[in-house]
Amino acid sequence: MRTWTLSILIALVASACQTPAGTVFKANVMQPDGSYPMPVALGDLTGLVTAIESTSGDWSNGSLPAVQQDPAEPHAVLVSWGTGACDDATGLSFDASDAGYSLVIHIDEGFNLGGCTAQLLIRGLRVRFSKAIPTDSITVLGGR
Repeated sequence: MRTWTLSILIALVASACQTPAGTVFKANVMQPDGSYPMPVALGDLTGLVTAIESTSGDWSNGSLPAVQQDPAEPHAVLVSWGTGACDDATGLSFDASDAGYSLVIHIDEGFNLGGCTAQLLIRGLRVRFSKAIPTDSITVLGGR
């Protein structure tokens, strides 16, 4: 019985932590002072993403999650979302949709057994594309 329960627990953990589909890009995002690093994986199902990297700052204008055009790069957008201090990882998926593109954010909350502070951290990611993608064509789903 104990082995069966452990096998089910391992299967549930593995399914919750799956890497996104498509071409996968990885980065570690952190706070401006380097604290609270978090691994991020972005699965690109369009073939348009060329790179991702951590960036500091909150481009949400008070509403998370958010996508803004990168003022320094016409072929890049800045993505902001919130996580808790003890969340383990974030997976994103970029795909074509009827309205343009969708960016789905999934936060892996991990196993926090009551020992975590209730602290909201703003995460920032620069997503570079092979062509300019208007931010109003990107619908963000999930995240916090």
